[in-house]
Amino acid sequence: MFQEKKSVRLVRLALALVAGSAMMTAQAQQEPLKQEEKIQRVEVTGSNIKRIEQEGVSPITVLSKEDIMRSGANSVLDVMRTLTAAGGNGNEFSGSNSFRNGATSVSLRGMPTLILLNGNRLPVSGSDSSDGFTSVDLNMIPLAAIERIEILKDGASAIYGTDAVGGVINFIMRQNYQGLDLNASYGTTTLGGGDVSKFSVAGGFGDRATQKFNVTYAAMVEDNKRIKGTDREWANRIDFTNKPGGLNYANVYGAHGTGPGTLAIGKNRFPDPECAESAKKPYPNGAEWFPSPIRNGCLAAAAEYNDLVSASRRYGVTAGLNWDLTPELSAFATAFYTSNEKRIVGQSSWLQDRDRNPIWVAPDNPFNTYGKWVQVRRNFPVYEGGINTKVDTAWLVGGLKGQLAGWDWSATLAHSQESGDTTTLGAYKLEALNKALDEGRFNPFGVNKNSQALINELSGDMSVNTKSKSDSIKLQASNEFGQLPGGKIGVSVGSEFRKNSLEYTPSQDWQQGLLGQFAVLPPISGSENLAAVYGELSMPIQKNLEAQVAVRYDKYELAGDTTNPKFGLMWTPTKAVMLRANYSTGMVAPSLPQRFGGGRDSFNPTRDTKRCVPGDAYFDSDCSGWVKSTSLATKDLQPEKSSQYNLGFIIEPFKDFNIGLTYFDIKWKNKIEVIDNKTVLENEDGVYSANVKRDPVTQADIDAYAKLSAANQAMLGPLRGSLANIAAGWVNRFASHTSGIDLDGSYTIRSNSVGKVKLFGAATYTIKYDTVMLPGSVYINCPNNTSCDTGEYNNPRVLANLGFNWDMGPWATTAVANYVAGTKVDRTPSTTHNSYGYDLYKKGGTIPSITTVDTSVAYSGFKNLIVRVGANNLFNHDPVFDPSSDLGYNSSYGNPRGRFIYANLNYKFK
Repeated sequence: MFQEKKSVRLVRLALALVAGSAMMTAQAQQEPLKQEEKIQRVEVTGSNIKRIEQEGVSPITVLSKEDIMRSGANSVLDVMRTLTAAGGNGNEFSGSNSFRNGATSVSLRGMPTLILLNGNRLPVSGSDSSDGFTSVDLNMIPLAAIERIEILKDGASAIYGTDAVGGVINFIMRQNYQGLDLNASYGTTTLGGGDVSKFSVAGGFGDRATQKFNVTYAAMVEDNKRIKGTDREWANRIDFTNKPGGLNYANVYGAHGTGPGTLAIGKNRFPDPECAESAKKPYPNGAEWFPSPIRNGCLAAAAEYNDLVSASRRYGVTAGLNWDLTPELSAFATAFYTSNEKRIVGQSSWLQDRDRNPIWVAPDNPFNTYGKWVQVRRNFPVYEGGINTKVDTAWLVGGLKGQLAGWDWSATLAHSQESGDTTTLGAYKLEALNKALDEGRFNPFGVNKNSQALINELSGDMSVNTKSKSDSIKLQASNEFGQLPGGKIGVSVGSEFRKNSLEYTPSQDWQQGLLGQFAVLPPISGSENLAAVYGELSMPIQKNLEAQVAVRYDKYELAGDTTNPKFGLMWTPTKAVMLRANYSTGMVAPSLPQRFGGGRDSFNPTRDTKRCVPGDAYFDSDCSGWVKSTSLATKDLQPEKSSQYNLGFIIEPFKDFNIGLTYFDIKWKNKIEVIDNKTVLENEDGVYSANVKRDPVTQADIDAYAKLSAANQAMLGPLRGSLANIAAGWVNRFASHTSGIDLDGSYTIRSNSVGKVKLFGAATYTIKYDTVMLPGSVYINCPNNTSCDTGEYNNPRVLANLGFNWDMGPWATTAVANYVAGTKVDRTPSTTHNSYGYDLYKKGGTIPSITTVDTSVAYSGFKNLIVRVGANNLFNHDPVFDPSSDLGYNSSYGNPRGRFIYANLNYKFK
């Protein structure tokens, strides 16, 4: 029942039983310990006030180390993707075109989520996505050193400040441990590839009760092998037409840069004569393949030049110290260092002329044997592109804590830093290559015949060095005072001073815009200071009624100030029922790339509605031409803001059975977003007139315009020049509104004959996820006209799991079924389906749901040794088909590995 807990030992026992697996979210209750044991208070995520109860005002899920081991998780992201409030792959399978340096992330309820380690902030990744978004890279967190994970599914900006809109995930490292643990594991997929090898050592020494100190430490190494696209039959194909909504997806530039591509003379296309016979194929029959008398090519499937799972290697060391200087004063310090290397395979850059179109080779070029102008579609002649990335993270926290005049106080200094080096392979210098082509020194035909010396001369340096730092001082104190009918009032006050800084330094070739396929990428250098004060009250109004009130004031150097309150109420009308309600506001500060980015250029296929005439010999190219877009940062951005509330209950009608439900509602406004090209062009004659630059109208434009029909001239309006540049900066304009239900429960059966069986389950049902782009716009109106309401693409309405733990003697078995609901297909107009009249979205096209089963069995009958074997995706289900993917699956929720089997050995020296 919902009784007060009496000691830290009880909290530890509760944590071991709270979540039957990594997918478990049930809150288990325990019996009180003996009266003579000393009562201690502990701080839990979501409050700065130490307490003796396990249950608090806010909904919290706790995953223990045993839960993590039972789940078969190989990384922090593996644990996060099984949370029904989060889910998804956190960018793990993003391709080589991503601006991020292999970073992975997690988001509760699709909202900004704060990531903590031992209650302290981690550095955000120095790399950001193309929209300036950045986050903590989960790769930096050393899973081997984690003792438990606390997930707060409630807004907590009043406690922690920025980012805590969707909630808080707090990773707690092992402390006050004595002994030595060795852990080794190996796993592989039954379809081949994706091997994972891990080894870790963790231990501690020193008894605080007798020696007044304790040191804990851990070290780990992990190696992950790649899974090539060609390793999976479902991905290694061009023709997906046997799937619902499937089309033909092929690359006419060849699979690898050293191989040939596709040539064109006039309107006729044909494979380079040196193309492999198996790759010489006619263009598929489809509107998107531009039928003409001769349309053949050197075709390659996307699986031939993409990895489904990237190779990576990770190292890490951690250490922690707790030293009792006096009975009322202790010193503490925790540090870790991690290094993560990743290889994301892709293609080298495709060859462009000076106007950023596929290159043309003149009739008099010595390598042109056709005597006519020939257009060549191929990649720069190095075998493989993609990116190599290495990210090193260092984190150090130290300070003092103690008791003085009844106050529990702490003073904490923290420094964290992430340094990254990312190199894109297969880049070339645009002008240098075109000059070498004009001079007859570069041969663009056939299998590469250019010397390595020439390739080296033409190659470009496309690399970025990043450094993200955070330094902070935090002072905090808590106490009890007064007397209410339910007990004393808890109070906490604190202040925080923090400086965040970012250095983002692209190579000179990239900064100067010398690279083919890519435009200018300027450096970023900036910092911002923050000062904050906060306070919190915990008020036991009655024995069974507790209120929480918190408020935090943040003053940003650039963004100004913001005040965020939180109010919570917990009521236990009976020992079997607990009700709770929370309301809070939140904020998200603009990222440093959004503030200090000097103008990031990219080339994007753009439909120019002022010049596009489909099928016209002259103006058809303006329907999908490559146009330079510039994302402009601004220091005038304001913090994003949120307001949210949740209502919930936990019912425990009898021992070992409980069920909980929470309704949540979050409004997120003033969101920062890059203005997309479509929105800018639609308002070219209005609010965004200064954002569009066009070339002067040419005589060729005038002549072609004169040949148009009166209807087409009326459709275009007055003749305008070609698009030269679209400036699309960051603005505060978006708003989102989400609501839904979290449901979880568990039932434990205890029997001498069958042991202990625990049934558990959890589900998140998203009622709505509405987004509005501009004031007055309709909901479900996202960038590029995508649809992002719940049930739409990449937004499954239901994530759920159901499982059991069975413990009998030395045996421990776990099995969990994980469910991801189906969604509608992508609505983006730029996708093949909608650009050429297929419009699968309007026809009700869907991506099916999928259920996978994970299981593990452990045996602890050997002295000090636990042996565990398991299988994730036990029944080897392929990921469901996504018609908008050229690899045939959705990389946000699908898992390309197939069945993954593993073995783990854990030995404890006692």
